[in-house]
Amino acid sequence: MQKIFLALFALLSILLLLLGRSQTEISEFIPAERTFRIGVSSTLLSSPIIIADRLGFFTDQGLDVLLVPFKGGNACFNALMRIDVDLATSSDSVVMFNSLDRGDFVVIASFSQSDNDLKLITRKEDNLTELAQLDGKTVGMVMGSASQYFYDSLLKMNDVDITSNDINMPPNEQGAALMAKAVDAIAVWEPFAYKLHESYPEKTFVFDTKGFYGISFNLIMRKPDNVQYQAESVKLLKALERANEFILANPSEAQQHIGQYLKVPLNEIQGLWPDYLFRLSLDNALISNLSAQARWAIQRQLTTLENPPDYRQFVDPTALNEAIYKPLVRTR
Repeated sequence: MQKIFLALFALLSILLLLLGRSQTEISEFIPAERTFRIGVSSTLLSSPIIIADRLGFFTDQGLDVLLVPFKGGNACFNALMRIDVDLATSSDSVVMFNSLDRGDFVVIASFSQSDNDLKLITRKEDNLTELAQLDGKTVGMVMGSASQYFYDSLLKMNDVDITSNDINMPPNEQGAALMAKAVDAIAVWEPFAYKLHESYPEKTFVFDTKGFYGISFNLIMRKPDNVQYQAESVKLLKALERANEFILANPSEAQQHIGQYLKVPLNEIQGLWPDYLFRLSLDNALISNLSAQARWAIQRQLTTLENPPDYRQFVDPTALNEAIYKPLVRTR
């Protein structure tokens, strides 16, 4: 009997040893906490994301976040679709243009707005100070982005019917192209517009377009990721809400952080700052704006679609409601 007990004890010890080894081997294959890569457009509109990263608000939410800078929201969106990043920042126009061809992405929040982010600039020596004078001229812009929609909307709202030669070029190259006379005008966003005019104040003419066009900046995810990482999205948006509160309470310090990240002098940031509003939202105003832009694209024959997409399928407020509004509801 004693031999039987000894044999059973030995067998049990072996089983426990094997079980422990299996658990160790399995744990070696458990991936570490993932890093969320955010494609960030190099603009003041991205300020809340920059602040949340630099002040550790993402870390405080238990998130490992890496900011990946790009020259524009369209480049951010393309990186998202290539799976080079997990989230992207972009304008509503980028959302609209891409919705005409695909439906595999979703906006989880808007986080900033401006009615003076985009500028139309010409050379003073050419004396092009009226929109009608751009008839037959070459205009540099970022096709498929807010740059293109801004320029066309500006003409339409001022009842100017002209035909210009529109050329697609990156925002960081437009200023040099204008001064080299490769183009006659540019439709470019900040801070590139401010940098150009600051460098050539006597040689550039900036059209007064404040209030003509409002841009919103949005946080976008691939639809499968939006479902899989819902909890992480809530945490991320909580960090952005905290960043917005910091910007409101500490504008001077926030401006310093933004200037350092964008590598833009502080005086430029201060000069542009009043044109921006930082707040989290996701409402019918975005859906209406996207629909209006899509109707413009259809009218301009920029798509084969006959009707705008259903933009309710391109926004998901679930994470935002959880992050911002649910804590305000009292429960018994």
